[in-house]
Amino acid sequence: MARRARTSRLILQSSNRLTSRSDSVLKVSDAEDAFDELRRAVDSARRSLIEHPIYDAIDTLPHLQIFMATHVYAVWDFMCLAKRLQRDLTSMEPLWRPPSKPALARFINGVIHGEESDLGHDGEAISHCQLYIAAMEEIKAPTESIRRFLNLIHEGAKSGTSEGYGRRSAA
Repeated sequence: MARRARTSRLILQSSNRLTSRSDSVLKVSDAEDAFDELRRAVDSARRSLIEHPIYDAIDTLPHLQIFMATHVYAVWDFMCLAKRLQRDLTSMEPLWRPPSKPALARFINGVIHGEESDLGHDGEAISHCQLYIAAMEEIKAPTESIRRFLNLIHEGAKSGTSEGYGRRSAA
């Protein structure tokens, strides 16, 4: 419990250092103002997450294996959300056009860059999802379900059946 509280304090302190600004630094866009406002709006929820009891509940290897076998879907889902934001905030069409909000386009492209093509321990490019699955294998957490899921998506994408993914039918 004390370790979790200490970790929570360190996270909050480092986050606060990252978010504090010098008076000499000019804000470059409305997007930054919006981001600061969002950060303030979610601060209470963020603190609740940092202090969540899950950190005390994952106290054995079997608990960690179960958690990771489920949490890997949240890792995948985060990437889906990030890619959706990238599609909405940047030019993903064959004919490029300047983004309407360049600061947000830059932000989401940076997130995607890190999530899709980070560097692994060997210095080779690898996605965070692949890193997570490798970590699951390292602790012998089950990976069959996520691998089957990703393979079904891949096969659907190759055959074109995933074209309407995420869209509601008119029926």
